[in-house]
Amino acid sequence: MTDLTSPRSERPNAYSFQSPLDECRGKRQTDSIMTDEEKKALINKLVAASDKAFYPRYLQNNRKWFVGKIIESLLAQHVPDADIEKQTHDIIFDSTAALNTRIKKGFSSGSVAEKWMHYDQLTSRAQIIYGMIAMHPEFWDQENSDYFDFILERRFRSIQRMTFYVNSPLYDKPGKIFAYPDRTKNEQMKVNKNASGPPVIWFGAEPHNMMPFVLTGEGKKDPDTAVEILFNENTGSDRNLFSCDPVATILHMEALHEAKDPNTLLKALISKGDHYLKIDHPDGHYGTYGVEGQALVGMTSAQATSGNHVDIELGNIGQVLMLMLQQLSATDLTADNYISFQDQSYSFIIVQGDVHETFQIDNVNPVTRVIRVGTLQKSYQPGAKLYVTKKVRPLFSTLPYHFISDSRPGNALFEQVTIKSADLQVGDHVYVINHPLYGLFYPSGIWGGEHSFISEIGSRDSTSSFFRNELKVGGHGLQNTSLLGMIDELLYWNNKALAMLRSLTRIHLSNLKKNGRPSTNVTVNTDDFKFKFIKRNEGGIDVNVFEYSMPYAYSVSKDGKPQTFKSPDGFVIKEQANKPDSAFQVWKNDGTDSITKPPIDLRVVFTGAGPAEQFMLSKWAVAPVFNPQTVHFDTQPLFKQDNKTPNLLTFDDIVRSKPFSVTDDKGDAYVTRPRVDFDPTYQAFLKNNGAI
Repeated sequence: MTDLTSPRSERPNAYSFQSPLDECRGKRQTDSIMTDEEKKALINKLVAASDKAFYPRYLQNNRKWFVGKIIESLLAQHVPDADIEKQTHDIIFDSTAALNTRIKKGFSSGSVAEKWMHYDQLTSRAQIIYGMIAMHPEFWDQENSDYFDFILERRFRSIQRMTFYVNSPLYDKPGKIFAYPDRTKNEQMKVNKNASGPPVIWFGAEPHNMMPFVLTGEGKKDPDTAVEILFNENTGSDRNLFSCDPVATILHMEALHEAKDPNTLLKALISKGDHYLKIDHPDGHYGTYGVEGQALVGMTSAQATSGNHVDIELGNIGQVLMLMLQQLSATDLTADNYISFQDQSYSFIIVQGDVHETFQIDNVNPVTRVIRVGTLQKSYQPGAKLYVTKKVRPLFSTLPYHFISDSRPGNALFEQVTIKSADLQVGDHVYVINHPLYGLFYPSGIWGGEHSFISEIGSRDSTSSFFRNELKVGGHGLQNTSLLGMIDELLYWNNKALAMLRSLTRIHLSNLKKNGRPSTNVTVNTDDFKFKFIKRNEGGIDVNVFEYSMPYAYSVSKDGKPQTFKSPDGFVIKEQANKPDSAFQVWKNDGTDSITKPPIDLRVVFTGAGPAEQFMLSKWAVAPVFNPQTVHFDTQPLFKQDNKTPNLLTFDDIVRSKPFSVTDDKGDAYVTRPRVDFDPTYQAFLKNNGAI
């Protein structure tokens, strides 16, 4: 491999241009003296002066980001400040030259609709190419030409597959490849009829042909074709029926088709074990089953040394705390104390490369983000993955990773890491996360978040309006849209449930304000209210039961249009008799059955200060709601302070807790992306196994 520090004259170049970065790397300064203000001014100057040097569809915000990254790279190489402007200007020209050799690969003429799709794809492709160069200047090296293409095409292929095959916006054949299982028909996740045979290409590793899906002997003969067969068109239950997580895995797997010799690469992966190359959750084995598989709950943020009574620091501890919510209080999150982890049915697996072990957690300190374990047999560096499971399978100790989650330096084709929004790239796989209320309202729902691929980036400033409107993402069932559009889709379900609670709260408080709380069992039947009041002891607790036999309605907006839902069968509200004004439970929202236990516990609590505020609608809220992103108990008032305007969840509520899942409080998004590593040993692995 060519030495990147060698003089320009000694380095061949593959793209008919030579990098000014190479020329300047022989020049060293002890320290740069460029200030942040000077850097910002230089970025603006260079972007303005280089307007025609950039690819036309690579727009202003991205140009500033690119120039800033190049300047950072030059400064890191101790290039003299006086040389920065010229070198950056030349790199812009050379990068566009590199882009022009790759930008239209695979595109052809066609209909107006096809040309418009190509236009969008060209924008995505340009952003990938500039992004790769900005983040990894080594791609200028002639010897890395094949590697450049391997990473570029994997990123591009993933977003193409998501756009044109998973979500099928071609209109003539929508939804003929992937669909969600229909729960009303008790459908299970499955591969399409072509892959399920005969001959059987993929089969379920769990009883009844269930997830995860591994290759049969027939499939292993030609694994590239075995993967491509998943993209055959079918209808109904003959299609692939998957949730968003295995679909993301399939797209990562299929993108390996861009290898120089796909079958050689895939067979090398297959040789590591049946559960290495498979259709599963992208984070770990059996991850689709939650805590019945490997469920990722964190990553280490400091070294953890072997020994007894070891403290392991995590970048974010929210997912661990989710496992012990029943024993947590708000004060536990701010007191620098260890809390006993009581539920010992959970086992934890720590994995870093080939090093791994299983243990149980003894104590947790939410403030320092530390878990304490009785014994840690091995040592781990920052970045080790922590999984939780209630079902320790032999596989977890013999092959603790699969082809995506594998972090071994000599083998990993992907990296999974939490990054700043400034380093997001087109083709990155992120998990767009719904508000934590969703888990309360829909414990078994499918819209708690969306495994998505970034298809365009108009801004990397997560606080800006450009970020929400100009960062485009696509996930299974949520077509290529802005981040704002996707989150609005996710929040719809929360706002629908909140609208229902607002309607019931308004009725119940109006009743109490007008009629008071009955002292004995009674049936009320007036023009305004129809209900049966019952005093009852349930499980040793005295409760007040209101069986409202009256219809109600509520409205919620979707795509800017109001939707009204009507419930003719009444509802049931229960209060704790010794503190009836502190909270109430919506026992049932679609009938008057006050006996059968509801599937979810919906409670509305009083957040006001005494009787004077008791009937103020703004003083009633859904709370407490634990947010694992912020590690905080939140309160969601049902109404705004005017006591009449609905308090809707919006994109801003998501931004406050970060729109992407994270494993580190210091980052903005946990991403799965093609791994880039120019180490000679790793490059030899790629070449020897047909990748490049």
